[in-house]
Amino acid sequence: MILLMAALLAIPQNFLLLEREARQVDNQETWSKISNSLRRPLLLNPCERKRTPADGRIAARQVDMSSSAPSWYGEQLVVYPDSRQAAAAVRRVRADLKRCAVFKVPKSKRAESYPAFRYKAAEVRVGDDAVLVRSEAYVRDVKSWTGWEHYVLARRGSAVMVYQLSDAAVNSEAQGRRQVVRWARAMAGKACGLALPELPQGPC
Repeated sequence: MILLMAALLAIPQNFLLLEREARQVDNQETWSKISNSLRRPLLLNPCERKRTPADGRIAARQVDMSSSAPSWYGEQLVVYPDSRQAAAAVRRVRADLKRCAVFKVPKSKRAESYPAFRYKAAEVRVGDDAVLVRSEAYVRDVKSWTGWEHYVLARRGSAVMVYQLSDAAVNSEAQGRRQVVRWARAMAGKACGLALPELPQGPC
C-alpha cells in the first residue's frame, strides 16, 4: 500500500516555499539542491543519524540553499500516510534533541575544527505540534561556542516540515528566528491543500 501511495503522490513543482528560488539561483556565488529522496534524514538531525528510519513516509522534498558568505538555509516537507506516523517522526527528533543536547562529533576532518554542537529547544505555536531549535558549534581555534542556526520542526496532520537558517543568511538572530517560524506557519497552512488519491482531504 505504501508503495502504491508513493507512486500516486507527486508533490507539485514549486510547492515548497523556497523551491522556485532554488531553481533559479545557481551561479558562482550561490548554490541550490532539490531532492525528492525518501531516504534523507530530517533536516533537524541533532544526533547526526546517517540512516533514515523505515518510518512509512510516502513523499518528500528537500531544498538546500547555500552561498559563498558562507550562509545556508533549507526547507523539507515529508508526508506520511497518517498523522500517527507523522507524530512518531516528530517524537523521535524531540527525543534526539534531549539525547544529543551536546553532540560530540566523531573523530574526522570536520571534528578537528568543530568538535561539538549543542541544541536548545523551545515550544512554538505552529500547526499541530512544533519545536523551535537554536544550535551552536564549538570552534576549536577560538575555544568557544560561536555562530548559530535556527530550526523549526512542525507537524500539520500527516505532513512534517523543517526549516533551517544560518546566522550569515540574515542580519540578526531575532530576524532568523522570526523567519523560520514564518516559513513553517506558511507551510503548515499550505500543506493541507496537498491532496492525495488515498487521502483526498489532504494531510490535514
